[in-house]
Amino acid sequence: CCAHLLRELNGIIENHPEQVWAGKFKKLLLRMKKAKDKAVAAGKEALSMFTIQNYKREYNNIIKDAYGENPEPVKPKKKRGRVKRGKILALIDRLQKYKGAVCLFLEKLGVPFDNNQAERDIRNIKTKTKVCGCFRSRTGAEEYLGLMSFISTARKNGLDSYHAVKMALSCQTDQIFVGWL
Repeated sequence: CCAHLLRELNGIIENHPEQVWAGKFKKLLLRMKKAKDKAVAAGKEALSMFTIQNYKREYNNIIKDAYGENPEPVKPKKKRGRVKRGKILALIDRLQKYKGAVCLFLEKLGVPFDNNQAERDIRNIKTKTKVCGCFRSRTGAEEYLGLMSFISTARKNGLDSYHAVKMALSCQTDQIFVGWL
């Protein structure tokens, strides 16, 4: 989720101003998002390969600069185990390792920049488990999730949850899904 990456980058920018790469990477992510949003607004199906390659080249250059600003920690003599890398190096490693996932929203315009909607969708499930403790059976959990998914989809398509459930219970589901297909 690029929104989470932006939060981590903001933390680095605020707490470690000497980390120049973080500001560059944040600006790159925001430019990539803006390019995607413009393409979607213009009704395009995809960004040009040239544009995507330019963004990826800049991505690679910034990661290279980040490793330059954060050299590998030196392993002290007579100590066992792995040397602690720290949060900044861990973020750089993740950005390097998951470059394809971070840039996926550029290549497939249907992929959102963030997963905020998905997090909102599961938030009520988390609240339910806090209130009730847990579901009594797997079947009960699956039925609850199916109902919540149905209600969430109805809301996203402009139908209030009460009427959607009422129509479903009266077997009028064909009327619910008419505009969705």
